[in-house]
Amino acid sequence: MNAQVKNRLKKWGLSTILLCVLMACNKNDDETQPPPEPEVTKTISDLLEESSSLTVINAIIKAVDEKNGGSLGTTLNSDGAFTLFAPINDSDTPLLIQIDEQGNLIISDEDAPLWDQIIRYHLVADAALEEADLSNGRELTTVLGEKLRVSTEGGLFLADATENNTKIVQTDIVAKNGIVHYVDRVLVPQTVLDAIAQPDVSNGIEEALEADPDLKSFLEAIRFLDLEEEFFTLDNGTGKGIGSKKTENATIFAPNNDAFESLFAELGDAYNSLEDFDTETEKDLLRNAMRYHTVPGGKRLSNSFQDGETLNTEINEDITIGTQTSDVQVRDRKSAGFVLNPDQEVGTNVIHTINIVLRPIAFYDGFEADLTSGDTRNMIAVFNTYPSLSILAAAIEKTNLSFVYPRNNFTEPPANISTYFAPDNEAFEALFETLGENYNSLDDFDTAEKLEILADILLHQHSSSYLCSETLIASGRSQVYLSRLINPQVPKFPDYRNEVVTIGDATEPVITIRDDIGREARIKQADITVGKNIPACAEGVTDLGGNTSLVHITDLVLLKRDFSVLLNDL
Repeated sequence: MNAQVKNRLKKWGLSTILLCVLMACNKNDDETQPPPEPEVTKTISDLLEESSSLTVINAIIKAVDEKNGGSLGTTLNSDGAFTLFAPINDSDTPLLIQIDEQGNLIISDEDAPLWDQIIRYHLVADAALEEADLSNGRELTTVLGEKLRVSTEGGLFLADATENNTKIVQTDIVAKNGIVHYVDRVLVPQTVLDAIAQPDVSNGIEEALEADPDLKSFLEAIRFLDLEEEFFTLDNGTGKGIGSKKTENATIFAPNNDAFESLFAELGDAYNSLEDFDTETEKDLLRNAMRYHTVPGGKRLSNSFQDGETLNTEINEDITIGTQTSDVQVRDRKSAGFVLNPDQEVGTNVIHTINIVLRPIAFYDGFEADLTSGDTRNMIAVFNTYPSLSILAAAIEKTNLSFVYPRNNFTEPPANISTYFAPDNEAFEALFETLGENYNSLDDFDTAEKLEILADILLHQHSSSYLCSETLIASGRSQVYLSRLINPQVPKFPDYRNEVVTIGDATEPVITIRDDIGREARIKQADITVGKNIPACAEGVTDLGGNTSLVHITDLVLLKRDFSVLLNDL
């Protein structure tokens, strides 16, 4: 006989003694006695057989015992003190239940061991727990060995391994060997969750990176840092673990191979490959830098970005979008790059290839060698980050020009305090038309003489003054500036003054530059700084050391008449 039944009998016995005492004190009272409570004779197994609400779980227990040669039914019929949380017939289940034409329950050989674990997860041994014993936060150790947690907030609930609440819908059904409580859902242990969880499936990102040779370094970085599960898989449906961090329904800015090479160069001689990040601290910094390229919350196509818009990344630190030109710029706190190949839709994600490794501020703080600020290293670096300046960058490479010049007859360290009016790709296309049918691309500059003139054209876009847009506008409605910069080689052509004219009203001034053949170039994007932490319109610029310059992107290549004449004479 279980403890509860014994306690009830003891209470009944005490009541009888008290009643007799009262009767002795007043013999005139009625000598009738209350009937004794009926003895509980049915086991938990008997209750399952008789309950119309528990026919499914009762059939499952029998089928599991038959499949496994087990003893669940015997246990529920044995002496002892048990608590059974019994799922009612319409409860949700983690496993498929099938019924044959005769109405018999069918459990597969594969599912039978799992059901055995599930049933044992509903059973607590050595304790007949009444509703009053189920206090908030109490943990119950089941026969399976895994725990259930009680919650009394808004009702009476149990939390299983899924951390979902299961409601106890009826309590305290007393059996000879314990207590039964009805629940509205089949409780699921962790062992079963692990067994039935669908394997992680690919979200397609790994395949997309493998198919793009330009993103090989990004793919290698993800693998080197053990981020495959976060980047390449979908949640397996359990809702547990790091599923919320897996890449799904996100915008990914993927650095190309050149971006990684630039990062290594920027960090110094000690960093030439991923393997040089050889401490856990360095790997953690780089790992968060890779996560910094993922923006959760929906795939954003490039045409939806707004100038100045901030995007919150996977590590909860913003990046900033810029759309001043036709290109989309992506900036972290210190560096900037551009989207080169946008809108590669991969499942629920979209990938934009960029030419910079974006870094959270902790990365900058963590590497002493990182002394520069992204695209502010030098003028060539700026040109290389703008897709719209790709022809200009190629022309500079073709002519082997340098934009670092000696000062004072080579006796002082080199410096570059200047302004460059950078023609974009459309400007070069217009240049080829201006030069005539013999010039359709940079390939047509195919002799040493032609390359020398091309170099002079590129130098003609230079000014030896630091001319920010405010300076150009404030100097009046019309002014001139000296083109070209002091060159270590004697220039073939004398310096020439281009005329700057500001049109429009004071609220919306438009800066134009008139060249020697009367054409007017307009500034499409102004005040791109080249130098570490230099404001666009710095005061006292003559005191600035190192490579400190400005770049203005323009829509025409500024020319002298001599250039066209000489080129067509060759």
